[in-house]
Amino acid sequence: MNSAACKILFADDEPWVIEGLKGLVDWQALSIEISPSAVDGEDALAKLESERPDILVTDINMPFIDGNQLIRKARELYPSLQIIVLSGYSDFSFVRDALLNGAIDYLLKPVTKRALLDVVEKAMLLIGSARDKEREAGDLRAKLLEATSIIRDGEMSAAISDEPPPGSKPAGGGALLDLDLEFASFTLVLAKLAFRHGDARTWADIERLGGDVKSILSSIARGSKNVAFHNLFARGEFVLVTDIAPDRLERAIGELPGKLERRTGLKVSVAVSSSYFNFDRLRDAYQEARTTLSCRSLGGTESIAMPGRISAPELQRRITPELEKRLAFALESRNKRLARDVIFDEIGLRGCDASGWLIIEARQTAEYVAGMIYHRADLGPSAPYRSRLAMDTLGDLVGVALEEENVAEACSALEQLLDEAFGEGSSPGASDGMIAAARRAQGYIDAHYFEDVSLTSIAELLGVDRAYLSKAFKQVTGCNIMLAIAKKRIAKAQECIMRGDLGLTDIADLVGYGDYAYFNRVFRKVTGMNPTEYKASLHGGLS
Repeated sequence: MNSAACKILFADDEPWVIEGLKGLVDWQALSIEISPSAVDGEDALAKLESERPDILVTDINMPFIDGNQLIRKARELYPSLQIIVLSGYSDFSFVRDALLNGAIDYLLKPVTKRALLDVVEKAMLLIGSARDKEREAGDLRAKLLEATSIIRDGEMSAAISDEPPPGSKPAGGGALLDLDLEFASFTLVLAKLAFRHGDARTWADIERLGGDVKSILSSIARGSKNVAFHNLFARGEFVLVTDIAPDRLERAIGELPGKLERRTGLKVSVAVSSSYFNFDRLRDAYQEARTTLSCRSLGGTESIAMPGRISAPELQRRITPELEKRLAFALESRNKRLARDVIFDEIGLRGCDASGWLIIEARQTAEYVAGMIYHRADLGPSAPYRSRLAMDTLGDLVGVALEEENVAEACSALEQLLDEAFGEGSSPGASDGMIAAARRAQGYIDAHYFEDVSLTSIAELLGVDRAYLSKAFKQVTGCNIMLAIAKKRIAKAQECIMRGDLGLTDIADLVGYGDYAYFNRVFRKVTGMNPTEYKASLHGGLS
């Protein structure tokens, strides 16, 4: 983004929380000015008017006007404001409402530096995209101009995306205005294709299927106004916007997952939004459908989620105060065995899919556990940079894996996070067998980095125990295996950016990241700058 400073406003009725956030990162280094803080919801609305910040970080529970009321009013008054929610673990059932009301993300208390930097970076990207919407219009825009359907995919993707990459053209003005005039009301249907672990299909493969998938989506609304498009910023998502009557849509949607599964060979989940009457709410409809998907049961057989479902499930507190205290004790006493028992057996993350947890419960519980591990790790000034980077990478992987309903990969990331936080303990030097396994794993990463590779998939391929391979790889190379994959991918991405013949979204997919936002976070953590800044630095510095 450009060099102009952003302003951030903190709203919380507990002053020590605000002071903690202020001291957690170097805001001046981020070119962010801190506005005078707000002590409650009414004070926050007054300061939004007087200070006009770009980012609002607000607690859920405050006197006079609570966080969700504040979010709704702030979004109405200041549509470009980026809102981040602060909540305790016991409040996470309110997070869904906050996201539907317009918050871009949430932070669980106690807030870690890594988590705070992630959401602030996300907000800054959105602000930069809005300010510089014509900047870097080159590669991606040129590709979108090749065909009308590709143009529509790009514009509609930008309209629903939290974090459209620079170079994408937002669907504002004419594009959405035309649709708004054409549709009296609309409903959004989100079809999510679940890629199996190890599926090596590339973006080009998905694009070849895309025409058929969009045709199948449009066929359920035949005779009605509809627009079907591929979300270019999430390789497995296809969207239908239609004015078909809700009762007819519910009947027509029944065969959709089966049709898509037969065509793609992938498991498909479908969610439907409520009816909306203004295309300014398109992103809200998309967020509603995504939230509805997250309220399905892990490992469940249901493939269709209709509107209203998000209020039906009763979210459970999976970490009781007793379990939280036991886990805190295990982490503080550096007892990895007890920590593993609490996390995977007593809390039950290992079998959360078999136990029918909701996806949102599993993700928020796992991310809270990851935050506890990170918060209690020995990451003082003397901690190796490599350890910090590995923990950041593994922490991100926990949420990404559960977003893809991959419980085994999320648990593997938590196990590796424990190892990184507290070390492997004393162990003998690497044996010949360990050296051979580590070298074979490194060779596989070098050759297959662009595929869906992980510690689990490489261990299965080599026929060795996952824990054995993790320890062997780190002892031989000095690097966590997931960090090695990330560094290889980002090195290749840097080479592609230097060549200058591809857009950033294409590069993200080419090196193995189907989700551009995730690629952006990993790139920043490995290189110290995001892809846009790196690209600009190759042409004489940031503008």
